[in-house]
Formats: sequence, C-alpha cells, structure tokens
Amino acid sequence: MPSAAGAEDAAAYLERLVRLRVWAGRPSLRRLASLSRSAAAPGGHMVDQLPRSTLSEVLNGKRLPQLPRMEFVEAFVAACLRARNVRQDVIDTVVERWLAEWWRLETSARPGPSPDGTPVETNGVPAGTGDGRENAGRPLVGRSEALRGFAEVVDTLAVTRTCQCLAIVGDPGVGKTRLLDELAAMTARRQALVLRGRVGEFEQELPLAAMVDALDGHLEGREEWVRDRLGAASLRLLATLFPSLSDAIEDDALIDVDLGASVRYRVYRAVRRLLEELARPSGLALLLDDVHWSDNDSAELFAHLLRRPPRGPVLIAIAYRPAQVSPALARLVGAQLGPDRMVTVRPFTPAETREFLGSEVGGADVRRLHEASGGVPLYLEALARMGVTEPAHGATAPEPPGIPPAATTALERELDGVSPEASLVARAAAIVADEFDVPLVAVASELDERTVVTALDEMAARDIVRPAGAGDRFRFRHPLVRSVVHHRAAPAWRLSAHARIAAHLERVGAPVTVRAHHVVRSGRHGDETAVATLTEASEVIAANAPASAAHLLSRALELMGTRDDADRRPDLLLRLAELQLSAGRLTEAGDTAREALESLPDDDHVRRTRALFVLTMIERLLGRPQESRRLLLGGLRHGTDRQVDANVRLRLRLAADDLYRGDPKAAEAVLRTLPADAPSWDTALRLEVAAIRPMAAFAARRLDDAARHIAAADRVLADACDGRPPEHLPLKSLSWLVWTELFLGRFDGALRHLDQTLTLTRATGQTLAHTVMLTATARAYAMLGRLREGAAVAEEAARQADAAGSRQLRVIALAQQCLVAASAGDGPAALRHADQAVADAEDGAEWWALQAHFARATALIHAGLLEPGIEAVARLHGGDALTLDQASLLSCCELAAHAEAERGRWTAARRWAERAARYAHRELRTNTGLVHLARAHALHGTAPVASALHARTAAEIFTGTGQRVEAGRARLRAAAGHLDAGERARARDELANAAEIFASCGALGLHTEALRRLAPLDRAPTLTEPQP
Repeated sequence: MPSAAGAEDAAAYLERLVRLRVWAGRPSLRRLASLSRSAAAPGGHMVDQLPRSTLSEVLNGKRLPQLPRMEFVEAFVAACLRARNVRQDVIDTVVERWLAEWWRLETSARPGPSPDGTPVETNGVPAGTGDGRENAGRPLVGRSEALRGFAEVVDTLAVTRTCQCLAIVGDPGVGKTRLLDELAAMTARRQALVLRGRVGEFEQELPLAAMVDALDGHLEGREEWVRDRLGAASLRLLATLFPSLSDAIEDDALIDVDLGASVRYRVYRAVRRLLEELARPSGLALLLDDVHWSDNDSAELFAHLLRRPPRGPVLIAIAYRPAQVSPALARLVGAQLGPDRMVTVRPFTPAETREFLGSEVGGADVRRLHEASGGVPLYLEALARMGVTEPAHGATAPEPPGIPPAATTALERELDGVSPEASLVARAAAIVADEFDVPLVAVASELDERTVVTALDEMAARDIVRPAGAGDRFRFRHPLVRSVVHHRAAPAWRLSAHARIAAHLERVGAPVTVRAHHVVRSGRHGDETAVATLTEASEVIAANAPASAAHLLSRALELMGTRDDADRRPDLLLRLAELQLSAGRLTEAGDTAREALESLPDDDHVRRTRALFVLTMIERLLGRPQESRRLLLGGLRHGTDRQVDANVRLRLRLAADDLYRGDPKAAEAVLRTLPADAPSWDTALRLEVAAIRPMAAFAARRLDDAARHIAAADRVLADACDGRPPEHLPLKSLSWLVWTELFLGRFDGALRHLDQTLTLTRATGQTLAHTVMLTATARAYAMLGRLREGAAVAEEAARQADAAGSRQLRVIALAQQCLVAASAGDGPAALRHADQAVADAEDGAEWWALQAHFARATALIHAGLLEPGIEAVARLHGGDALTLDQASLLSCCELAAHAEAERGRWTAARRWAERAARYAHRELRTNTGLVHLARAHALHGTAPVASALHARTAAEIFTGTGQRVEAGRARLRAAAGHLDAGERARARDELANAAEIFASCGALGLHTEALRRLAPLDRAPTLTEPQP
C-alpha cells in the first residue's frame, strides 16, 4: 500500500479526479470540481479551501467520493488531513475507515466496471449514464425493507452455513441491479467470494448463459484445481459448459462425453459440487442478473439448485423482470421460495421521487418527472439529466420492447451525441453479443480495429460502454442501452452484420454452437451450409436445451431449398416435432408432425407410425380424445409388423385410451397381444409396457396381478436407471405406475417413484412428463395431509399445463388444486378451481374430465353445501360411474354418507355406506377405513356408541396408512358419537386429537370446526395453531 509520503499534492489528485469524473455528486463535494481549477495554478493549494463541514464528515467516515484506485484514497485523504494539522494517529484511523469504505465500493457500487466486469447500477440506473454527473453516491431510496431482508439472509448464511436463495423481481429500470450491488457488498464484507453473471437479451438461446457468465472467468486457468477437487469426470462434464475449462480436455476425450439428455442432470450435479467447493472456506455469493432472458435449461438448473441446494454457505440470488420471465422460472420461484425470500422492487412513490431528485429540483418539476418516468429510477434519472419534464412524443426510432417512449427518447438523445464512427461501432457491438471484443466488432462494422478502438474509447468516456474484465472485452453500461442501440440498427444491416460474423467464426474454426447464434439470424434460403450448421448445432444442444434446439432446427427447415432430398425433410420435421413436444410446445409440435405425415408416402409405415404416435399424444393432451382415437385406429389398421417398436407404442396408446374411457377389459385385451419383453425392445419401450400393466389390472379389480405388475415395473425402472438413465426414457408413462400405487394405498412406493421421476424429468427436460408427475404428487400430498406442499405442487402443475396448452393436464391439475383447497378449508378457492376444471372438461366423459366433477362434489360437501354436493355425487354414480376410478367412487360414497347424516337423513346415509362397502377392496386398508367411516356417519343418528366405535376404527386405520386428514375427520365423527352418548371426556379427547392433527396438516377449516366443538366442553387444552 503506497504511503502519503511523496504523493502528489491534493490539488493534483483533485484535478485528476475531476477529469475522471468520479465524484460522488454530493453538494459539498461538488464545490471541489470548481475549486480544483484554481488550485491547479502555481501556488494554489486546494486543501486550504476544503470546506470544514466536509472535513468533519471525512473524520466520521462520511461523504466519501468514489475513487478509481485504492492508492488515491490513502494519498488524498492523508494529504487533506495533514494540511489541517491533524495528528498522524488520527490520520491513520481515518485512512483505515476510508479504505474499508473503498473496499465496499470496490465490490459493489463504484463507477465503471466491477471487478468481474458486471455493469453497476445506482438507484436503479447505471452510474455515470449522462453528462458526467455521477449518482453512485446517492443514498438508496425506498429500499430499506429489502436491505433488512438482505441482512437477515446474509446473517443466516453466516450462522447456519447453509444454502440461502433470493429472488429480486421488478420491471426494467426499477433498481434490481443496484440491490444486487448492495447484496454483493454485504456478502463481501463477510469475506465471501462474489461471482456475478447475467444474460443478454440477444443470447436467449444460449444454454445456461447466466451461470457461464458468472463462473467462467473465475475458472480461467483453474483446470487442475477443478480436477483435484471434483475429479476428472466432473471436469469433463464442466468443460462441456464452461469454455475456460475446455483446454484441459483432449479432443478425443471431449468427443467421448455423453451428450444425451441425461448428461444435463450430471452436469447440474457437477455445477452444484463446484459451487460447494467455491464456497470453501468463507462462503460464495452467486448473483445472477437479467435471468428473464434465460433459456429453459437455465430454469432447469435453477430448479435443481433450489430443490437440491449446495451444501455449505452458498447464497444464490437471481433478478428478473416478471413480465418477461419464462413461465417455468416464475413457477419455480413461486413454488420454492417463500414471500420473505421474494423481493419485489417497485417504482418510486411521489415522495420517494422527491427524495431521489433532491432539494435542487422544484416541486412542479418533481411531479412532472414522476409522471413522465412512472417512478422508474432509470428513466427518472435519464429524463432529469436531459431536462425532460414532459412525456416524450414522436420518437423517430421505434421503441425497444419494454421501454417507455420517454425513456427511449432520453437514451436516444444520449446516443445521438457520439460520432458517426462510434454510432456504427455501437450498433455492431450490439449485434455481436452482450459482451464483445474488438476483432468481432471490427468484422461486424467493416471498420479496421484501430478505428473500432478509438470509437470504443469515445463511448467509454461517455459511459455508454465499459471494460468487461481483463483484455479487450467490453459491455454496454446496461442491457437497456444495448437494447436501444440494437433497435436503432436497420434490419437489413443487422442481417448482413450477422452474416459477416458467422463467416468470420467459420474461418477461425469456432464451435458450431457459437456460429449458429449468428447463422440463425443471417442464413439465406437454399444455403446448404447454413442448414447443415443449424442442424448440427441443434443436435449438439438437444439433450441440454430442447427448446433452443427446436428453434435452430425450425430455422434450418425454413432455409432448406426446394430441391432438397425428399427423405431428408420428413426426418427433420419428425425430429423437430419430438423436440417441440419435449419442450411442451404442443400446438407447434402437432403442426410439425402433421406436415411430416403429409410429406411421407403411404407405404413408409415406420416413419408414418412415428409421426402418428406424436400426433395422437398431442391430440389427447389438447383435450381432443376423439381425434386422437381416430388417428390411433387408422395408424393401427395400416401398420404392418405388429411387433415393430413404433407399432407397439401405438398399441400402448390404444390401451391407455381404453383406460381413460373406463374400459379396462379392452385395455387388457390390447396388452395381452404384447409379450412381457422382446429382443428388439429398448429399455424405454420395455418400461412403457411394464408401467401401464398395473393400472389395467387394478381397473379390472385384479389386485394380486396389479401388485405383481408393480414389482415388475419397479425392476425395469431400476434397471433403466442403473448408472445413468437412457436418453429418451419415457418418464410420462410412469404416471400409470404411480397412480396405481396411490389407489392401492402404497404411498411409500408412490412417493419414492415420484421423487425419482421428478428428478429425472427436471434433468432430461421432459416438460410434459414433469407436469403429469406433479399432478400425481399433488394428489399424494393431499391424501397424506401434506396440504401446504400439495397446494404449491398443484399450483405449479396447473401453471405448467396452462403454459403447454394442454386441456387434459390443466383439468387434472385444477382438480388437484380443488381437492387440496377443500381439505385445507378454503371453500371459495376450492370451488373456484372446481368450476374452472368443470368448464375446461366441457362434456367429457373420460376419467380426466370426471375428475373435475369429483373434485367439485368434494368441494361442495366440504364447504357445507350439502344438497348440491349430494346431487353431484349422485350424478357421478350414473351411467359414467365406471369411468371414474374406484378410489374416487369410494371417496364419493363416504362424503355422501357424511352429507346425508349431517342433514339427518339416516336411511339415505345408510344406502351410501352400503354402496361404499360394495365398491371397496376389503384387502386394502385405505378402503376399509373409508367403509368404517361411512358406517359411522350412517349409524350416528340411531346408534351413537356404534358410530363412535366405527369412527375410532377408521381413525386408527387412517393413522396407520398416513392419511392424516381422514384420521382427523374420523375423530370428529367419533367425538360426535361419544358426545351424543354422554361420554364428554372421550369426546373432548377425540376433539383435541383432531384439532392437533388438522393443525399439523394445515387444514384450517377443519381445525376451526374442531375448536368450535371443543369450546363448550369442560376444558380446552392449549393447541398448536395451524400453519397457513
């Protein structure tokens, strides 16, 4: 650390600081800018004119100008204080304070690039975004609650040394990045490693861009460290993600890396282990900005890290715009983070705008600026700098999406101030990437590198661009600036610039995935090279990023010439349909599969069957079962070899179709045509066949066969997942296995398979399978009384189904939301979900449609609407009764018996109890528990002691099976029987037990009912309050 001795005098330092425009912008320090002019003259001594108020604030560690280098802090402060004859020991103390504050600024909000190259925002706007007046010294306005939350999280991280997660959510320009700066400063003060990354608007198809941006620079040159800590296998996996590690791997070793879909899960685990190692010993803060631009695979990685968090002191914070974030990421954050870990950043109120602008701006201008900016700090600062106090009108350039016209105008004026060369270089840089270097910008702009460097220096002086770490790499000051610049470029010029970049990257041998980013934007019709590049890149990233792969392949198909081989286009169309289906884009996948089918000759049975399989699945998911069955039967009629894999899959679809239609005999007839195994079958087909057999046996009331088939399916699944799962493991088909286990009351096996399958669906990007398994998970949680978890999972399932456009999955998910809400006692929510499900189901008579009506009947009775609830149950036991599963029918009987008993209609209650006994499988404890409870309802009016006995028996059974809500309901009925029999003490005990059960489940309505009944009794013990 250089000492003050021999340093330049204060005037020289101040003059240099003025030139560098790094003042904090506080009023008392602004005087220094004008004072330094005279201080630079011979004999002038600027320190003598330093305001004493500033000096006193310096002594107290306040009013700290942001300085470009640490030695400036020591030398400048020491010179100022020495000129005031301050004692050396005081100087040393003050210098230490300044250095500590400088360290905070260095890691958070200093002007210019941060150490990791991430642009720094201040109060929601980048520092130095205007004419040189800095706002980095402004206090943070209106964010005290967020800062308190940050402090609690950082304290928790330090004390528990366990992973903590945060989400910062807000519209463009409200200050998300500034809050990340503050969070970085807090964690840096705890000596944690701070790594920051973000995603650019125009790199949305690049897989895992935010994570790569955050970690890649830090991993540069650390291949051996990674190998020592994680092993060679993990290094190879990480090298497929982080370019900085790729040099450590031999070319032939890279070729051997598995690029199948399952590799994503292993890469995610390697990333998690890498974060754990980076957190040693002082902690790690991984701060990811602008993740609304992230690809779907980034959402998968975030899901993996949130559900399987790194061990140790790791803080993961993401910032995004709610209107532009992907539905998958929004669902993930909503499901995994509580409200205390969701920081919503809102625009300023008028009072906050006044505080932000300061007393120098008059009240009328404050009001106009607030109205013009909408209270968004970024636009507010830009408009104030430009003197704009009215909303902009008549902008000459089209506004980039998401930016109000007033802010666009302010940024346009700033950009208009640069030279023509700099303007061209800015447009070229915006085309290249979020982070760019001189050579590629030169190629895009068609200028020599010297001219490009001069132009970048000019823009850096205006703080339009900033250096991005070491070397010749730069970033725009803020992504919104890049967005405005990008949209200023003419479309035709953008196309040619991308073409120049793509050609240059091909000449220098850049990876195909890097070239594809520009080829997809510049390829021309009939360009075979472009088609080949995009097709190859699509296959490279398909396993990790099916949505991005589909985008590239779709563009390749657009560019194919009319004279292309007739066999080639159908193959690409089939592959595209499969990728779109995997990514959950049902409508697009259906259109693509139909186009493929129309392009194939009638005798091309194998490929036509492949297309029909995709189409029949899509039609069913879209809620068009009749069309699905028509296509299915037509494909089977024209099929040749019944044992060809594609034909086998069509017959499996037919068996599933029969089960949905409530015809288990037909399903079993289809399945009997299939052997248990065949030499030509791969693991995926073997699993599909094994998974559906248990449900067919259960629906046919052959429970022993169902149990045997479950064991067989379990063995096939274990074999399939031994080591690493196959690339195309059909996880959606496992829903048949899991639902059968739930209906049989095999909850441990169901939960084990659900956990295993959800892990795999997240890892392999099978979006539809993930949604299907979420609905089953919600049902399992509802049955086991895990209502808070069930509500979150059911909501996520409904959102995913809605995003995919699947009517069938949406109805099933809404039904689970209804059942969870009904058990929790939220009648209005339950009925709302039920009504939505019934409306979406329309007049469907298949199992998934009747689930909506079953859920509605349940919600009505739980809400106390007994008469319409009984009528709804009666309708379900009409002509379509066999379509609804046995477990749901049995539940309906018990609910109807309860409703009739509550109305005092004991004969009707007895009829429902008898029907329950007829439906029940006596060997299933879950069934016998419901039968006992239905009998308890029916006997209550005439034999309360017997009623209580049946209810207590039911409660014991449900306690053993883990069905806590049902156990509590049985204890409510037992208490009523004991009370009517005059057994107050036993009634009191049953009510107390029921209240405790409901509290632990989160069943608020039933908990309140138990307490209401308990209150009139002699004593009311202190009970645990339920958690909402």
